[in-house]
Amino acid sequence: MREGAANQEWRSPARRAGAPALADTAQPLLMVAEEEAVLTPLVADLCAFLRVRVEHVAPAALAGALARQPVGVLCHAPVTGRAVSQVLRAVVATDAGLPVLVVTDHEASRAARLAVAHDIVQLEHLVWLDRLPDLRGMIDFLFLAERRAGRGGLMPL
Repeated sequence: MREGAANQEWRSPARRAGAPALADTAQPLLMVAEEEAVLTPLVADLCAFLRVRVEHVAPAALAGALARQPVGVLCHAPVTGRAVSQVLRAVVATDAGLPVLVVTDHEASRAARLAVAHDIVQLEHLVWLDRLPDLRGMIDFLFLAERRAGRGGLMPL
């Protein structure tokens, strides 16, 4: 069955041939600091739908990357350690009000978080999970980042 012109009108510009993908023209920016890409592919489709650019960066390189003014930072590490500490310190040094979501795998121990406690208490918008976030959790975090940035417009038109 041949697709008529009327049926092609509903398609988004990103689906039309030659049009740039939404992720290529998206604003604002969300940074994902992790050694191995775990959160990055998890949030890619949601962020593309909401027209949010996602940039993967190594935790050690986050301090320099924060100059691009992201609306939020996601961090994933298997345990609370050097990578999480680097991310938290970079955010504290740049903008303690920047929303940060940290995910460590099944490590809810108080002792591990004491290593980065000084940085934790300085952050205004820190969400710490011991499991990967679900869709609702990611949407809530993205809207927190949007409100904090005062940029409005994450909802697609």
